[in-house]
Amino acid sequence: MSITPEEVLRYALWALPALLVLLAVLVIRRRRKEPRPRPATPLPLDRPEMLQAAFDRASVGVGFVTGDGQWLEANRRLLSILGYSFAEFGNLPLRFLTHPDDRKREAPLLAEIRAGKRAAYAMTKRLMRKSGDYRSARVHMLRCAESPQPLFQCIVEDSGHQSTPVEAIFAAMAEVPDSAAILCDASGLITGWNKGAERLFGHAAEEILSTPWMKLHVGETKESLTRLIGTAAQNGFARALNKRVLHDGSHVVVRSVIIPDLLRGDASGFLEICHEETAAARKAPAERQSDSALAKTLEENAAMRDAIARAESAEAELRQSVTSLKTTNAELSRKVRLLASAIRKMLPARKPDEPQIAAVPAAPAAAVERTPVELTWRSVTGEDLGNTLAAVAEEARSGVLHLRSDHGEKRFVFENGQLIACSSDRDERLLGQLLVDAGVIDEAQRGAALETHRATGVPFGSSIVNLGLATEDDVAEIIRAKAKNEIADAAAWQQAEWAFTESTTASAAMVPIAIDVLAVLAELTPAGGA
Repeated sequence: MSITPEEVLRYALWALPALLVLLAVLVIRRRRKEPRPRPATPLPLDRPEMLQAAFDRASVGVGFVTGDGQWLEANRRLLSILGYSFAEFGNLPLRFLTHPDDRKREAPLLAEIRAGKRAAYAMTKRLMRKSGDYRSARVHMLRCAESPQPLFQCIVEDSGHQSTPVEAIFAAMAEVPDSAAILCDASGLITGWNKGAERLFGHAAEEILSTPWMKLHVGETKESLTRLIGTAAQNGFARALNKRVLHDGSHVVVRSVIIPDLLRGDASGFLEICHEETAAARKAPAERQSDSALAKTLEENAAMRDAIARAESAEAELRQSVTSLKTTNAELSRKVRLLASAIRKMLPARKPDEPQIAAVPAAPAAAVERTPVELTWRSVTGEDLGNTLAAVAEEARSGVLHLRSDHGEKRFVFENGQLIACSSDRDERLLGQLLVDAGVIDEAQRGAALETHRATGVPFGSSIVNLGLATEDDVAEIIRAKAKNEIADAAAWQQAEWAFTESTTASAAMVPIAIDVLAVLAELTPAGGA
């Protein structure tokens, strides 16, 4: 197979850096064998170190391969193109990295260069990266003539690769010791590691290349780091402040800037430039343990302060409750004093008529007691019952008119012919129920008034007013309505019995009302009636 002049020219251009390196190595070896005078002034750098630096910083991938395809040496660019660390790369023969279809094309060329029939060849073929995909590259193979064993120099140019600003920045920072520069591909694997990264993290490039970038982080999840890279791709850069793990297992706080490789798309890798946040961030284990204990103490103090604040809040609520209780007790005491004052005013007027008042039910909520036997009952029918009520009013009598029939029993209390109170044995006509139905009081207030009425003997309506549950006008209005209904109901009875007990009533203890019975009866009489 012949090589065209164009291929020879292309090969010469790309192989020139490697040939220069090889020529320099051969010259150094030859000069070491020959005695030569020392220069008047020492060289600023040792030549082997300069050659090694040129080898490592070459813009193309350079490596040395034995006759059976095993790698002896590879520079950083070659490892970056294929994504392997040197430990992984050294165990992979060149044949394994070559695409099966390209092996067939390359086999005759390898046979000729091994047999010494040609010194070099060049071809474009596909090499397998660590991620499993194949990348097209221009590969140049040169036979090292002075090697006693078959030895070849392999130069790999990423044919589909064009240098981007991110890669240019990393190349410029390759030897910078004060700033850590980490180059990563789209899958998050580290493909570039400069001197500053070696100094900060303690890993050599051969150890860290092709390892996941995420392994350098402490306390970060894959999702949070993905969001960080997404922010960098959206804004053109992203800043971060987080913890990283060092080679010795200790942690350090790092402030970094992430620059995405936008020229290759949103998912084509990025460059991270890191600086240690503070010089005190990297401390001896004893100092870190002391800091941890201090942080724990501060957390405990904060928790104690929170507990004290909660206790003070609970104490304030308790004091407020006690104050409220004292206020409630004072209000109750005031009402009791008012009630006692009303009772003291009532007792002198009540004492002379106690026998007659005793005949009135103690609690309006209870059914009216059966009329005493000693009363003189008279029968009455129809209109005569209304006439009986009218007679008591016209004669301005004072006392209690008792009525009974098959419909129930009623009592009407008169004072100087005016109706001032009444009662019935029907639950729906009880004063407390009427007040509840009218919405003046509720059931709880009704119960409290009944308790006061039973304990003191003060009429139920007056107990409601004394307790401040309703105004005297509201209670009087309900009593008036109740009295009118009782009169109308009694006037409708067809047959009943009545008895009248003369007495001087204790009206001072009652809610003051005065109902004109004659006017109520006139309203009940149909127009044109007798």
